[in-house]
Amino acid sequence: MRRIILKKIISLMVVLLIVLSVFVGCQNGNNNKSSSEAGNINGDLLLPKLNITEEKVTYLTWDSSSGLTDPNNYFYEINNLMKQKYNCELEFIRTTYAELPTKVAQMVMSGSSPDLIKYKGQDFPNFIYNDLVQPIDSYINFDTPLWQNVKAVNDQYKINGKYYFPISQIHNDSFLFYNVKMFEDLALDTPLDLYKKGEWTWSKMIELANQLTVDTNGDGKTDVYGFTMHPIDFYISCGSDFVKTQPDGEFINNIDDPNLAKAMNFVYNTGYKDECRDTNFGNAIQAFTKGTTAMLWGAAWILSTFSDQMEKGEFAFAPTPKMDNSNNYYVQSRIEGAWIAKGAKNPGGAIAYTVITRYMLVDATTKQRLREKDTRLTGFTPDIYNLQDEMDSSKFTFVVPRMLGVGNWGNDQMWIMWNEIGQFGDPWSTCIQKYSPLLQSEIDNANSNVKAQTKK
Repeated sequence: MRRIILKKIISLMVVLLIVLSVFVGCQNGNNNKSSSEAGNINGDLLLPKLNITEEKVTYLTWDSSSGLTDPNNYFYEINNLMKQKYNCELEFIRTTYAELPTKVAQMVMSGSSPDLIKYKGQDFPNFIYNDLVQPIDSYINFDTPLWQNVKAVNDQYKINGKYYFPISQIHNDSFLFYNVKMFEDLALDTPLDLYKKGEWTWSKMIELANQLTVDTNGDGKTDVYGFTMHPIDFYISCGSDFVKTQPDGEFINNIDDPNLAKAMNFVYNTGYKDECRDTNFGNAIQAFTKGTTAMLWGAAWILSTFSDQMEKGEFAFAPTPKMDNSNNYYVQSRIEGAWIAKGAKNPGGAIAYTVITRYMLVDATTKQRLREKDTRLTGFTPDIYNLQDEMDSSKFTFVVPRMLGVGNWGNDQMWIMWNEIGQFGDPWSTCIQKYSPLLQSEIDNANSNVKAQTKK
């Protein structure tokens, strides 16, 4: 795996509740009975009736099957609601993160398709163009109360006018964690203080990082760095991606965007000029936990691993800073959902999973119950939840990286590029000359698939 940080299996229920706040079949009984898509079940106007043909809903994933029986797990809650509302339940088919695409192709082509497939950015739109997943237009009406608040983001992911990937939510996936004591010892404004003052920018972060970078024993080697991060978690805060997308789905190379240059120079300068960034980003979470970095720029799921330190007041978090002279807080964002495989034996059951994941975000009673459960698990205060809610609000501009799914770029060359500029110290002027043609080659291949799909 090229980066464990993005691929870690999430176990605690807190991860679900980080992203719950801003998004406001058959009947129970014989699960083999078909029913109309019109109407509702159990008097619940949010949930449609579905034609569910089997009790089991198979899900190809790298998640542990223990999540289905662990009361503190996200999948446990989904599974319980699927049983209660639709009398069906999940059955995991295990694979690994890296082997998922190969496993999907094998299962679909052999006629043994799973019902659901775990989503990752590198597979969109490749699964569509490789004919491994099916459109969902006949299953989901995005104009209904259940889906209307995420219709806009689902519209952005249509291919050839069709919906293929049902996005249940989009949320802020960019957090800045910091060691409270280190800031107190130097009497520094914290990232949260600066955010509340409207002064939280890249340059302010560098200023803090320089003050927090220290050689504690005087041996000429840095013992504590100001911050650490993987460049993939950071770069989107410039507001630009490495590709642009056309209405027809074709990609345009955007690697020479001036804002991207600012972001890449930030990565290089903090690591090799200011030397206030720990360049060993493969060990970022461990370094922050051990106290060898004062700040950590990372993904939302990391919060679940810091619940003890958060409760004790040792760690805190803030929004990530915005680029200097930018009017917007651009944040890397994450979309949630699961593919429905081509040839799925139980597509109605797959849709049951999909609507339940959305229901958990929309139904007020369920949201409240889950937040109360989360509070018992984590000890989080109302201030923590309020900040999460604010970070998932319109104060931030959500950007989902699209370069990940351009051919094989997101599986291969991109990771080497990150290592060269972020870890090995190659300047952006050198990297762009090397990687622009490599990205263009992947774009050309991807666009040929777009054109082939358009002709179908």
